[in-house]
Amino acid sequence: MKYAVSVTDVEQAKEVESSGLEVMGRVERFGNCGYRGGNDQEYSAAFYDYWRSTMVIHRLVEHYFDRSLEKLIDSYQSWVTHRPFEYLHVYFVKHLGLTEKEAKELWFL
Repeated sequence: MKYAVSVTDVEQAKEVESSGLEVMGRVERFGNCGYRGGNDQEYSAAFYDYWRSTMVIHRLVEHYFDRSLEKLIDSYQSWVTHRPFEYLHVYFVKHLGLTEKEAKELWFL
């Protein structure tokens, strides 16, 4: 998204998505669409998962991968071939050396 629209548009979209996360995160059923085995098929749950994923990717790129989407993709590709298998969120916690607080802020714990 960042490469296709203006900085102002990206910031406005992030603000709207953050507001949506804040409001929807207060309701227990949101975020259960498909993430980690959830089975709630409501559109609202799917949007919450989408918004949360968008924010996680933004935070990872901005704060852990030197503002480089390519570095995040490289890390993802390393995870794909990583053995033994572990879930992606667990891999990032270990690979990035995240504290428990940081991992929770990224919805990894």
